[in-house]
Amino acid sequence: AIMYMAKVISEASEPIVLICTACLTNAALFLSVYPELKPKIKEIVLMGGAIGVGNTSPAAEFNIEVDPEAARIVFGSGVPLAMVPLEVTHTCLATEEVLSRVKGIGTNFSKYVGMLLDFFSFSYKEYFGFNAPPVHDPAAVAYVIDPSLFDAQLMRVDIETR
Repeated sequence: AIMYMAKVISEASEPIVLICTACLTNAALFLSVYPELKPKIKEIVLMGGAIGVGNTSPAAEFNIEVDPEAARIVFGSGVPLAMVPLEVTHTCLATEEVLSRVKGIGTNFSKYVGMLLDFFSFSYKEYFGFNAPPVHDPAAVAYVIDPSLFDAQLMRVDIETR
């Protein structure tokens, strides 16, 4: 993965935005192996972390918890970074209206996404008390498309690795 990232980033005609929607292992490896390409990254936008309560422990969010060493590398890389934490993604909900619109597209892909959202809707209601499931990863993509949808705050972030 990091070799392909290096190829795409090095060949880009302008700095790119790297969107991370899972653990940060590949991003950290890329930044460690190809530090000379950091200037070609305009920003890293990631779905991950929590400012308050986590989703896998009282303070940890899954994407950060599964590889905290990688998260520490990415957050400490010096590349501009925007974190879209659980507190934000929990406000981006796939309501019944959203589910109806997705299913109404009528393609195989939209039907599959609708089935996934139905599953997540049940799971989030049962385990977390949500009336509609959050759409975590699309929130990070939405930030890249239109940052004005979000209220950003400059914050110090520490990653505990033990």
